[in-house]
Amino acid sequence: MEIPTYSKRLSVCLAALFLASGCATLSESQCVASDWQTVGYADGLKGAQSSQLLKHQNACVKHGVIPERDAYLAGWEEGVRQYCLPENGFEPDPQQMANMITDRTRAIVVINPNNPTGAVYSRETLEAIVALAEQHGLVLLADEIYDGMTYEDAEFIPLATLAKNTLCGTFSGLSKIYRACGFRVGWVSFSGANGQADDYLHALDLLASLRLCSNVPGQWGVQTALGGYQSLKDLLQPGGRLHESRQAVIEGVERSEYLDMVTPGGSMYAFIGVDTGLIPDFDDHEFALRLLEEEHVLVAPGSSFNVDYSNHFRITLLPEATVLDEVFSRIDRVLKNYNK
Repeated sequence: MEIPTYSKRLSVCLAALFLASGCATLSESQCVASDWQTVGYADGLKGAQSSQLLKHQNACVKHGVIPERDAYLAGWEEGVRQYCLPENGFEPDPQQMANMITDRTRAIVVINPNNPTGAVYSRETLEAIVALAEQHGLVLLADEIYDGMTYEDAEFIPLATLAKNTLCGTFSGLSKIYRACGFRVGWVSFSGANGQADDYLHALDLLASLRLCSNVPGQWGVQTALGGYQSLKDLLQPGGRLHESRQAVIEGVERSEYLDMVTPGGSMYAFIGVDTGLIPDFDDHEFALRLLEEEHVLVAPGSSFNVDYSNHFRITLLPEATVLDEVFSRIDRVLKNYNK
């Protein structure tokens, strides 16, 4: 397996960090006979982006067929809902990822532990993603800024320990597990097939050199943070701030007749769902605005994280448990009056 030369493709790589979607070009018979809602549903179900319709259009126009856009998008939206449901614990499906790879794909981004869901990916999932990257010669970009922030029996596995035959960039910093956001210090370390990516790494060095004023005091803090006492462990144990706040979120969701949640295994967030069977017209953006204006509580609408459904919102685990108890009381008040 050979890593492509990256110096000429640097701008492409930086702009295409996420997987580009794709599937086989439709044949003439498929273009003529297609039920476009079914085609859209199939694309959405495997995680393809809605722009896949343009590829179908390019394939079919030469046969005198124009795809039915509205029907395709209606099917695609339903398929994506099935693809993005939280029933799988928000773990990515490597097979669906494989279906999204095209000749334009340059990298796979893995955010683990995950923001906004709090998912901590299993070894099996990570090994499958690494195998996929190695098979296709893709760079792995591992955002592991929450690497030490796991709860109970959740196990964090650094992606770099699994990637041997492709380039793996691991991103981290002081802002999360070291709680030093204001220092504005982060880093990326490369491992794996470094020797096959000399041009790419050289280009990154050039980009880094364009920074004329590095944060020198902040960089002095890195050594202490990495080598000093890891106070985060105390926060994650029973009685610790993050442990108790997470428990308050779990209990707040359990008390509510409107809410459900995949319990976060890591990071400092929870991705909470609203039962649309009880509130059929629920919209996450409208809810977030009403919660802010009526109850002075700020949450992030779930659809702002590039999911197709609109019945989730993200909440942080940083407030104290007593504050979170009050937050959930206010959330329930808004939900009880949502349709009034």
